[in-house]
Amino acid sequence: MKKVKALYFVDRFLRGGIQSFILDYASAMDDGRVQIEVLTLDDGKAYEMEKDLKQMRVPQYKLDGVWIEKPGDFIREARALEQFFAAHHDYDVVHLHSSSKNFLVLLKAKKYGIPVRIAHAHANMHQNGSLVNRAAGRLLNLPLMQFANYYFACSDSAAEWMFGKKNTEKGKVQVVSNAVDAERFKFDPAKRKKLRRELGLENKLVIGHVGRFMWQKNHCFIIDVFSELHKKRPDSVLVLAGDGMGRTAAEERVRRLGLGKSVRFLGERKDIDCILSAIDVFLFPSVMEGLGIAVIEAQAAGLPCFVSTEVPKKAAVSAMVRFLPLVNGPAFWSNAILKADLRRRNLLPKIKAAGYDIGMAAKKLEEFYIKSVEKNRSA
Repeated sequence: MKKVKALYFVDRFLRGGIQSFILDYASAMDDGRVQIEVLTLDDGKAYEMEKDLKQMRVPQYKLDGVWIEKPGDFIREARALEQFFAAHHDYDVVHLHSSSKNFLVLLKAKKYGIPVRIAHAHANMHQNGSLVNRAAGRLLNLPLMQFANYYFACSDSAAEWMFGKKNTEKGKVQVVSNAVDAERFKFDPAKRKKLRRELGLENKLVIGHVGRFMWQKNHCFIIDVFSELHKKRPDSVLVLAGDGMGRTAAEERVRRLGLGKSVRFLGERKDIDCILSAIDVFLFPSVMEGLGIAVIEAQAAGLPCFVSTEVPKKAAVSAMVRFLPLVNGPAFWSNAILKADLRRRNLLPKIKAAGYDIGMAAKKLEEFYIKSVEKNRSA
């Protein structure tokens, strides 16, 4: 069979879990069997992570000037997608890594006869905190399912959110692992020593978090937990890797609590593997998550992880993940960390056994693409 040509759609290519998913799978797939290209909207910004696509020679297209913020933007998106697929309709697969607000991508893909159209749920609710947007997202799930002919999700809770409980229970949704390059994230003493020296973290208890500064990542709660912990462990430091709209509010909270000398805002980083080797505890109190790929990466590094009960249990491949309720408050979380055994463990065998190793997962997805294209071409 000829090489499968797949188009991945994501809103924008800023550093995040979905974008990491795309890069990891694209780098692990056999480019002799599957060719991946990327389509995004255009919020007027260029992102550092787009350079990774260029380095990997993955073509990226943008719908120039199209960004979804209000109802009229859907009209502009529809026109831009019509033009795009009129010029690029030789794809075998369109794989939508987005919420249902971008259902028009699959509508146009169906119109132009693209045989495999995948809707992929990466979250267990609409990622905008607005109740109106969440309701709209629920409503738009219906046309999304109509124009997709395959349903993917990163967890059962994400599957139920986007595709409904009945479809999930009937097995109509395929759970696809948010796999990682487990070997890359393996604990490395040399990386630890180098970064701790660079950041002035020697002889410190280092609490860390990786994630965009968005409401669902709950950065203010992270800072409050650290504030409680720091009272009992003045030698502790909090490291926050990521950027986003909520960073200013987080920085202000740190100043208000007098923690400026003990919190490091690292911004967007490519060396997450080094950061995970450098820290001692991983903190992840999300308000919502489709899965929580950062928790998988942290376990690959052998870290003790303290995670909210809003994160799917599927993210835990070991007892190194402790789930805590957000309602118990920052002091409870702080005490749980201070009382815990914080020694690292080698969890790579468990990561791989749970299907989170990118090599095995990418091969499985390749096979799905090839067989599904063959099936739909012959139908």
